[in-house]
Amino acid sequence: MAGIIGVALVNRMSANMHVLVALATPTKPIRLVTYCTKKESPPMVLALLSLPADHVDVWYADVAGGKDDSDLLGWLTDAERARRLRYAFAKDRNTYATARALVRTTLSRYFAIAPHEWRFSTGAHGRPEIDHCHGKAIALRFNISHNEHCVVLAVTAGREIGIDVESLSRDPALDVAASFFAPAEVATLEKLPPEAQPRRFWELWTFKESYMKARGLGLSLPLDAFAVRLDIEGAVELVLAPQAGDRAERWHLAQAIVDGGQLVALCVEHKGATSPQFHFLRSVPGNPASDVALRTTITRQSPRGL
Repeated sequence: MAGIIGVALVNRMSANMHVLVALATPTKPIRLVTYCTKKESPPMVLALLSLPADHVDVWYADVAGGKDDSDLLGWLTDAERARRLRYAFAKDRNTYATARALVRTTLSRYFAIAPHEWRFSTGAHGRPEIDHCHGKAIALRFNISHNEHCVVLAVTAGREIGIDVESLSRDPALDVAASFFAPAEVATLEKLPPEAQPRRFWELWTFKESYMKARGLGLSLPLDAFAVRLDIEGAVELVLAPQAGDRAERWHLAQAIVDGGQLVALCVEHKGATSPQFHFLRSVPGNPASDVALRTTITRQSPRGL
């Protein structure tokens, strides 16, 4: 065992005592070992995940509403557990715990860093990023979004990314479109029959959110400085005004319906000539044995090769 580099976190707040151990040697690939003290859960040895240049992994975790989230708390830091308690409602505490546990345990699938050891910094407009103290791991770029049903986490390498999720069953506030959408978007929305407007509202909203999050500018980027065109079935076009200070061809946009009714929009920075490949997975934070490919329908995306 000489030369082994290992990091581990024991989730001591879980009745099942989940453990993640990341191991590496100077000459052998890193491995992630996960096991549970339940007799029916034997140890598993998994290679750390790689991220090819054109890949985007999208991780989806269910939110249990107001149900018990004690199994998640061992993945959180003391500060995060304290912050969780500030939420007045159990459903909000659970959503927060799910999001933080998903980020920490998922990032540890790519680098040999224990979940509780990840450190994050925030950009000028509040976007979380991996702290520079983690060296090469800062090549990982991630973004997260959630609603009352799920948490979604997008992970890629070496390029900016934004993600947003909304439930198609949620009633949209159509009256805010005039205040938050570009004039062309409002005009297109108003031309649709009433029964088609709610879905189009969420398509526009999630695309715009994902772009703002990928830019890392938050609401400092005026919402009327850019527009999303959805004129062609299955396609999307980003249109930027000069004040956006950006190039539309820099970005690839995609939208998918996940788990039957969750609309997920992604905005990914182009790197090279190939378009990004999206891989959707359902996950239980800290339990790699639960990972399964998620049935997903891509409903719109930028033309290939742009």
